[in-house]
Amino acid sequence: MSLDDVPGYEVQWADAEVCSIPGGYAMHINPAPNLGGTNLIEALNLAAEAKLTEDGPWWKSGQSLRKALDITSQLNVSFLPDEMVAQVYPDLDFSPKSRLTRDHAKQLWARMEAGAKLGGFSHNTPRHSDDVVAVDRARESRLRFD
Repeated sequence: MSLDDVPGYEVQWADAEVCSIPGGYAMHINPAPNLGGTNLIEALNLAAEAKLTEDGPWWKSGQSLRKALDITSQLNVSFLPDEMVAQVYPDLDFSPKSRLTRDHAKQLWARMEAGAKLGGFSHNTPRHSDDVVAVDRARESRLRFD
């Protein structure tokens, strides 16, 4: 972008999309084509469907960490061609409007639990850890992720 582009720039105004999120709150987000808010609401709804908080904190629960990784990797749906997403999740509506609903998250999480995911972790041979997460027990009581 240069100064020559500024005179031709047109601001795009749009009313906020208002969505219900877990906990009984309403969130106001920018509508499509901005998908940051859509990704966030879809992730919050997936976390509720996965009962993420029931597994304990991610730094203590491998199950919780696995769910959190699966949920956050879902944001990639915003960057993939529709045809590719349809191959992984046939007959599931991924329109921005649908992705804001709890029903979409319920259907999506059921498919994810059954093994349908946009990406996965490869099993390297020989198997090894790519990352190690350590928590200092002495400092653990000061960590808060509410």
